[in-house]
Amino acid sequence: MDRQLIVEGKIRSLHFSGQPAHLPVYEFDSFNINLAKSAGLVRLGAETCIAYSKWSSPKRTRTYPFARIYDTYSYGGKIVTVIPVLKDEGGGERENDTNLDRVNYITYSWMNLTNIYIILAWYANAEKKSESRITNQRLDNDYIRSQMRRIAEYKFDAHHWNQEHFHRDFIPIYQRAIETYKQLSPKLSVDAP
Repeated sequence: MDRQLIVEGKIRSLHFSGQPAHLPVYEFDSFNINLAKSAGLVRLGAETCIAYSKWSSPKRTRTYPFARIYDTYSYGGKIVTVIPVLKDEGGGERENDTNLDRVNYITYSWMNLTNIYIILAWYANAEKKSESRITNQRLDNDYIRSQMRRIAEYKFDAHHWNQEHFHRDFIPIYQRAIETYKQLSPKLSVDAP
């Protein structure tokens, strides 16, 4: 017999303080998300910095991105996390198996709750690992830098940004990710799953 349990509630208040972490500082003009550490600060001007973290996969349980996010909590300004909307590493170990991860709605909710600005992104390039797998995937750095600049100038909180970003950009970014993987398959001579 299947039983369904529904838990409802409201979070009335959220208090936390980040544990101080030494974050490397990158100048915006030379910042490359693919070469930077997994968390740090980007200096956009003399008095403007953004703390960032990056996810290597949209799946929270595979790469544990919250450790990187925690490192940015002690920063007093805007905090951004870069999440690939989709990650496909190619065929899996078994026939018809894939290594495909997608961003989940609960991720969006958690980032809103903790006032972290999301930048949805896609992998623009990769290297061949085997006949059916790719590796060393690289995010579209120009797009991420443009979104960081927009967030630096954005006047509302992360919840408003995330809502607007998901509403306006989720489908186009998801489609862009799919198209990029379709282009990478023949370019790298990797069999699509």
